[in-house]
Parts: sequence; C-alpha cells; structure tokens
Amino acid sequence: MPQWSWRKHYPWEFWLLFWGTWLSATGGSMVWPFLTLYLRQRLAAPLTLITSLLTLNAAMGLATTAIAGLVVDRFGRKGAMVVGLLGGGLAMLGMIPATSLLAWAVLMAFMGGFGPIYRVGGDAMVADLIEPSRRASAYALLRMIANLGVAIGPAIGGFIVSASYSLAFALGGAAQILFALLVLLWARETRPQTLEASRRSFWGEGYEGILKDRPFLAFCGFYTLAGMAYSLMMVLLPVYVKENFGVPERLYGFIMTTNAAMVVMMNP
Repeated sequence: MPQWSWRKHYPWEFWLLFWGTWLSATGGSMVWPFLTLYLRQRLAAPLTLITSLLTLNAAMGLATTAIAGLVVDRFGRKGAMVVGLLGGGLAMLGMIPATSLLAWAVLMAFMGGFGPIYRVGGDAMVADLIEPSRRASAYALLRMIANLGVAIGPAIGGFIVSASYSLAFALGGAAQILFALLVLLWARETRPQTLEASRRSFWGEGYEGILKDRPFLAFCGFYTLAGMAYSLMMVLLPVYVKENFGVPERLYGFIMTTNAAMVVMMNP
C-alpha cells in the first residue's frame, strides 16, 4: 500500500487522534527532558530526592493503569481521554508556581495518575475504530507521530526553558488542554454498546487470565528491565551533561531530538 494512501484507509476520528498525539507529544517533550534539571535547581535537593519524585509519578501511573482498562470499558473512551488530558495539562500548569517539595510531590503524583487514563482510552478508541487487519499499522502510525513530536519538542523546548521554564510549562499544559478540547468537541464515543467487558469483575475475568499467561509475563519482565535501563539514562543525563560538561539546556534539547529523530527515520 503506497505510503500516501494511508489517509484513505482510516476514519477521520483516527486522524484527530493522530494529530492530537503529535500536539500532546510536542508540548510534553518541551518540558519532561529538562524536568530533572529544573527540580535540581529549583529545590536545591540531591538527586536521590529528585528521582524519588519521578518514582512517585511512575508508581501512581502503575496503580492507575491497573484500573484504567476497567474504567474505560465501563464509562467510555472519550471521557477517559478528556479527563486524562485535562488532568495532565492542569498538573503542568501547576508546576509554574510550585516551589516546595510537597507541592511537587502532589503534582508528580497527580500527573502520574491521570496519564494512563488518557493512553488507555486512546488505545481502546483506536481498537474500536480500526479493523483488526489494519490495527497494527494504525498503532505504528501513532507511535511514529508521537516520536516526531518528541523529536521537535526538545529542540524547541531547550531554547524556551533557557529563557523561561514557566513559559515551557504553560505551553506544555496548553497543548494537553487543547487536545482535550478537540477530543471533547469532535471525537465520538466508540465504546460498543454491548461491551462484554463492562460487566466483568475487576479480578475474576480480568487479570486472572493474564496472570496465567507465562510467556506474556516473561515478556513483560524483560520489557521492564529494558525500561529501567532507559529511564535511568534519561532521568540523570540532563544533570550529568550540564554539571560535568557545561552543556546548556538549549543544546541538550538537540541530544533528545537526535534520539527521537532516529526512531522516526528508521520507522518502516
């Protein structure tokens, strides 16, 4: 199938998610590559304390992910996406006045809790919109456009945060909120009216089957180890390159851009 014929084979709601994903990824990546560095300067705290805030964010995300599927199946995809995006956007705006460790702990937990709701809702909506034969290609397109946003965001964000971190937080939050409004106004609810999963118990017919799938659990274990190595580098790298080599934010952004651009260019 020619590359430019993709547009004909997906409904317009998919392209709303496609460009919204780009907007959200671009706005978010203007902030997150520099967040560790900002917290180090703002709180004047050791890295062990700074990284504990990111661990709190991840722990809340894990807890929310465990129930997000049930919420999305029972209450719908559109509402979950809107709530998740609004929550993330408001948390980012809340970073502008935050000065204390407690405030940042609340914000990081808040953002970690709302992020998975949007992602699970969006993934479920794509599964509803796209037939199984084209579903893998649809998810690949979303992954590619997200990486394009991650390639653009840090390059722009590096210059923005060099002038004002508050402006970067404002733009990042605005991007999430704008995407939420686009979904609210233009997306339709795609949850099947007779969704079997909406009547299932959370444990009995949900996770019980998954926890019996040993090959899948082994895959998850190896994927977790790979994610740990990746996150360790990405969390500490901005502080390391600035404090040891004097690399300013406006140049560090291009390091992150190079990483994401390689993913986009090597996407088949």
